[in-house]
Amino acid sequence: MKSILPLVALALVPPLLEAAPAATAPAPVRALTFNLRYANAGDGPDRWEARRDTVAAVIAREADIAATQEGLPPQMAELAARLPDFAVVSRTREVSPAKGECCGVWFRKDRFEATASGTFWLSETPDVPGSKSWGNDLPRTCTWVVLKDKAAGCSLRVFGVHLDHQSAEARKRGAALVAARAAAHPGTTLVMGDFNEQWGGPACGAFAAASGWLEAWHAAGAGEGGTFNGWREQGRFGHIDFIFVREGKVRSARVLREKTPAGRWASDHFPVRAEVE
Repeated sequence: MKSILPLVALALVPPLLEAAPAATAPAPVRALTFNLRYANAGDGPDRWEARRDTVAAVIAREADIAATQEGLPPQMAELAARLPDFAVVSRTREVSPAKGECCGVWFRKDRFEATASGTFWLSETPDVPGSKSWGNDLPRTCTWVVLKDKAAGCSLRVFGVHLDHQSAEARKRGAALVAARAAAHPGTTLVMGDFNEQWGGPACGAFAAASGWLEAWHAAGAGEGGTFNGWREQGRFGHIDFIFVREGKVRSARVLREKTPAGRWASDHFPVRAEVE
């Protein structure tokens, strides 16, 4: 009589040769950069209290990841309360983390997990809080975060920056510092923010195509798109807010001309949105 043990044994062996499930391909990322305009009581009908709900609604509707500029601590807290689906990484530009404007990086908590983050100053001593160099009167910062896509398992790096509004030298050297740090690691990287400079200037030049960067607006062939409005009804001044992409593909880009229920602009800058693979 033949033994049936080999058959039983085979039945108990797990299917070692069964193909492992394929990794989930990462979905495109909706990236948004948005200068909030700091809370200034002198803005009258454009004061923060009249705009904050609209700003929050834009981020919630349009973004998976958002870089914001000029947010004061109370503004950031009010946005966080209105954006329960988002987490944020931020640090003010002054020596005290409780004072001054900040660059914030917001991301959807259900999709991303922050595995590393930090802030550095755009100066000759970038790790010294409040430090300034190259002719800027105010400290300038860049906040970064490494985000892991929970479904796909891959990561991307996001840098949120606000360059100086007065010193061209500070913009140029600050952008070079950000570009160098952003390119130090492989993988998809986004640099988003207010450059206070139009396309073709030396700060944008730090993110040249020859170095592997794409600027979303131009890569998408989106045409005209001024981003600073100065609160003017027809204001469409120069395009100074950018989304730079490295090791990624730009699917689309557009400027969002959002208004409050009172018919006022949501900020003195229009947000820029890009869809990136």
